[in-house]
Amino acid sequence: MKKIYFILAVLLMANYCQAQTNTFPPSGNVGIGTTSPRANVEVNGTGLIQGFVNLGEWSDVAIGEPVIISGGVLYDNGPTFNGADSYWAATSAGQHIQIDLGSDVYIGGIAFGTYWKGDIRFIPLAYHIDYSTDGSIWTNLVTVTENPNLYIYHSFPVVVARYVRLTIDSFQNGESSANISGLRIFSDDYATNFGNNIWSILPGVNESNAVLGVSGNVLIGKTSQTNSSYKLDVNGNIRANQVTVNATGADYVFNPFYHIRSIDSLNNYIKEYHHLPEISSAKQMRDEGDDIGTTQMKMLQNEEEMALYIISINKKVQKLERQVKQLNAQMKKLKLKSKDK
Repeated sequence: MKKIYFILAVLLMANYCQAQTNTFPPSGNVGIGTTSPRANVEVNGTGLIQGFVNLGEWSDVAIGEPVIISGGVLYDNGPTFNGADSYWAATSAGQHIQIDLGSDVYIGGIAFGTYWKGDIRFIPLAYHIDYSTDGSIWTNLVTVTENPNLYIYHSFPVVVARYVRLTIDSFQNGESSANISGLRIFSDDYATNFGNNIWSILPGVNESNAVLGVSGNVLIGKTSQTNSSYKLDVNGNIRANQVTVNATGADYVFNPFYHIRSIDSLNNYIKEYHHLPEISSAKQMRDEGDDIGTTQMKMLQNEEEMALYIISINKKVQKLERQVKQLNAQMKKLKLKSKDK
């Protein structure tokens, strides 16, 4: 009987443990796939996120903002309000709703619901979203031709916009209207991306290549820049198997019409400036850094000019050698004549 009670107790404990959720201590780090996490949360492996990921503080900048529609009907102030019956009913293909955000802001995501009170007939089949800073020149953000979703969200590399416009291109087969509710536009000084779309795939590029949808510059090992023209600014060493720099080459040096400075002119330049022509000085490199692409091209130009100098000097040497040979022959003849006398 004791054995039976013991087995029952073990089974009850196992069932109880299975019903519990994971809990963590109030301090320390959490590691998944590692026993020595170096941050509050460290994952050694891949992860799947089914919500949204915020980079910085985000906010819905469309909430409560007035809208303009080209057709259809607005209910309870429209979809930028949070009322239970706040939505826009588009009644004809091509109608749009336009939101004025009041000023230029960074936006990185848009979300909205496409049905009302559980009736999925009101889902639009096709739509597109554009943005503008002046209300006259529009740029496309999103185009969808086959929409199966009840609730929609899109993320994209952050852009500056004041106006956002959603246009309904077509309705579901057999339907004559579409409803838009809960329209939200997310703004962030850095970026806001949703779900596994935190990486924005470049169009026409293999999916293994991606860019992080953020605005501004990326700083590593530093918090400020002396020159903000650099998109990537690293305070430290960079290691890579290969670095490719876009370049144009310097084949123009070998064009018959290319003018090369004389050796004397080159000598005078080096004496005065202490570096090769068109190459930055040591002080300029220390103060401003070195443009690898430009420097490589100018070094190649100088190398090819050196090749021309060498070819030119070699021709002169060969000419001198011929002259010396002729002089030696003449000297031999003169010696023979002097012996005969």
